Amino acid sequence: MPQSLPHACTAPLCPNLTRERFCPAHQQMEPPRATDTRPTSTERGYDANWRRIRLNHLMSEPLCRLCAEIGLTQPATDVDHIDGDVTNCEDSNLRSLCHGCHSRKTIRENHGWGHGQGPLQNKP
Repeated sequence: MPQSLPHACTAPLCPNLTRERFCPAHQQMEPPRATDTRPTSTERGYDANWRRIRLNHLMSEPLCRLCAEIGLTQPATDVDHIDGDVTNCEDSNLRSLCHGCHSRKTIRENHGWGHGQGPLQNKP
């Protein structure tokens, strides 16, 4: 079977070529693979009730709140629990975010991909 062509490492500003996602120097940046032990979204608290709350929140706040703070207009796709507690669905604890902002917030809070794994991201 033929090998793929080398391409730039996915790590920011890395000039190395690789056939993988990251070059050997940046392999630690590779996010852990999902495993069979990860609970389902329902088991993590995102049930039918949450889907209803999420939809209603996105309808009432359709733009990303963090993007709006810096003058951008970006459609919201995710609803964030500000305090990180999925059981706290009070309106004051929810905010609409675009997927990028929500992902950066989650990475920052979890110190990388997963709890305590991966590099700490310093993006807003």
